[in-house]
Amino acid sequence: MGNKLSDCLGLVTDSDRNSSESSQHLLDSLAPPACAYCQQCRALLCTECSGQFSVAGPNKKHAHHSIVPLEQALKEAKSELIDKLNSVLHRKMLVENYVRHLTDYGFELTEAHSNLSDRIDTRAEELKHQITLLAEKMKQKLTEHINNELSGLDRYIRPLGPLIAKCEVATRFASAIHTHGRPEEILLCSKQIVQQLSTLERQKFEQLKAQIHPEFIPGEHQLTNDEDKIGELGRDFHFGKLKISQEWEPGIEPATPSHSSKKESEVIDETDVSNKNGYMSTGVNTSPRKPFTQSHRVLDKGNGMWEADEVTPESFRNEEREPSRCYRESSPRSNGVDVHDIPWTRLKNELEFDARVSTDSRDVWPTGLAIHQPTGNICLVDRDNARVKIFRPDGTFLAAFGEQLSTGDRLISPFDLTITSGGDVLVSDYQLEEVRIFSLEGQTKGTLSAEPFKHPRGVASGLGLIAVVDSRRRRIGLYDLRSSSSSEVMNIPLATTHTDADVLSSARPSLTEPYYVELIEQGSGFVAVTDWAAPSLKLYSLSTGGCVSMAGGYGTGLDQMLQPYGLVHIPWERRLLIADHVNHRIQAAPIQLAPSDQCGLGNGVNSEYFVSRAVDDASSYRALGSLQPVADKVTNSIWHPMAIAADERRKRIVVSEALGSIKVFRITR
Repeated sequence: MGNKLSDCLGLVTDSDRNSSESSQHLLDSLAPPACAYCQQCRALLCTECSGQFSVAGPNKKHAHHSIVPLEQALKEAKSELIDKLNSVLHRKMLVENYVRHLTDYGFELTEAHSNLSDRIDTRAEELKHQITLLAEKMKQKLTEHINNELSGLDRYIRPLGPLIAKCEVATRFASAIHTHGRPEEILLCSKQIVQQLSTLERQKFEQLKAQIHPEFIPGEHQLTNDEDKIGELGRDFHFGKLKISQEWEPGIEPATPSHSSKKESEVIDETDVSNKNGYMSTGVNTSPRKPFTQSHRVLDKGNGMWEADEVTPESFRNEEREPSRCYRESSPRSNGVDVHDIPWTRLKNELEFDARVSTDSRDVWPTGLAIHQPTGNICLVDRDNARVKIFRPDGTFLAAFGEQLSTGDRLISPFDLTITSGGDVLVSDYQLEEVRIFSLEGQTKGTLSAEPFKHPRGVASGLGLIAVVDSRRRRIGLYDLRSSSSSEVMNIPLATTHTDADVLSSARPSLTEPYYVELIEQGSGFVAVTDWAAPSLKLYSLSTGGCVSMAGGYGTGLDQMLQPYGLVHIPWERRLLIADHVNHRIQAAPIQLAPSDQCGLGNGVNSEYFVSRAVDDASSYRALGSLQPVADKVTNSIWHPMAIAADERRKRIVVSEALGSIKVFRITR
């Protein structure tokens, strides 16, 4: 049987067949013939094994098995085989029929598509001549109503962004003071905070009175061929009609009336509502991402944005006493330039990529940026993943280092970085309380200072120096990499002390929470610092250590900031760019140094003037102009900018955003 099956399937050759037949004959002559079948063992049995004609009975192996005659077993096997064979053949026929059915159905669909397309085109051509004018008239009417409604919506929406931002900042600070504030801080600030919250609670704004609901109702009757019977009403009846209804908005204020819907044909009457006292002025879009309850409190209180040591009275300002910034001498004029004839510029989006990589174990928190000027590679500090990432100018990920080093060289909480002209990468780590030095390949080269810092944050390089923000000591330490000594060559105090002997130090405006630093290579050199808690930008002279200028203030409007982060000097633009974190924008401050500034303090700044002026009165300083937004959330999709760097060779600005989005901009005029 095996040979017959092999012959049917064509699996053996003639030589194989002859060899197999001879072997089979030999086996048949030697082995006793089979006469039974063991159903349990599924084996053929001879007469002796089956026990049919043996006095001793069946073989002990098959003593208790079911043994049937060979002819019966063969008949049953063939019957089962033919049943399954017929079943599969029937199944095959059904599948083939179904395939033919599906094929026919596909042909029918194709033919139906062709026929119906022709009929639709024919019908459209029949109707086109009669309904074109009517359709244009209806669309024109619809466009007028929609445009009128959209123009009205802009009046309602624009003032709400600044209000939401103010509510977010006020509630966040109040919650932080309540949770983490010291008794003296709570007692000193509570009245002012409650006053601010009460003002926001009573803040009024214009609300939408009603919504319009445009609807097109198609006709249901056939068009007549009689041209005399097709009038304006006939076209409306057969083609359809445009219905614009309205219903009153429930609003969020209790005073909003509740009415039922008006008549279908009535259109909303957009009456002019004059601004009343308490309405907010419009500004940039600063709407936050976090949701609010009706009591204007942030739902997510545990967002980690505030630290206990970052809550200070200086970080919250009374809005009613905020000075006006609109009349600073560097404000833009109608011709697009400031009073120093420097054109005001904007940033244009060029590239965007994600700083997340496959080996990240946490969300990206990009607190530091630097550009390797010869190659244009982008170096980024990812604080929460404790590493420095390197990307090509086009955003392609190259390498990372910092978290896989040995225990003594590993980064824990890196914050900022800078790249020297010699190719060294300096990274500040506020948990390690030191600034570590690496090569561009990630090889450790030691630390900047032998003495530990107190919460180091921003670092910058230039003028042959390294500047480090020693945050808890509120000072800037300056180091010379060319020196064999690892001690600072100079430090600039950023806070007033009672032991200051010189007049300038006693008059120096204090920084509450210094964050980022930038060295400005003009004249004898300057240092710019952002203040996170008391939002401002301050400029210090390297020759005297005195504050020569400041810009910005607390708020969401013109010449104001909220939680400023990174900054960078753009020498070809003569400006500083600052990441205005909460306001979702990049701001620019022009730098105008008088001849006297090139040699030192300059600007006519003296101790009496410092004593008599507050931090807000920055209009008296001539070195820094007023802040001007150059990129924002609406135009450039900026969202919580953090670090910022400049590619001087390619004239590009690189900005990191919270959670790891990296945006690259060009400067346009």
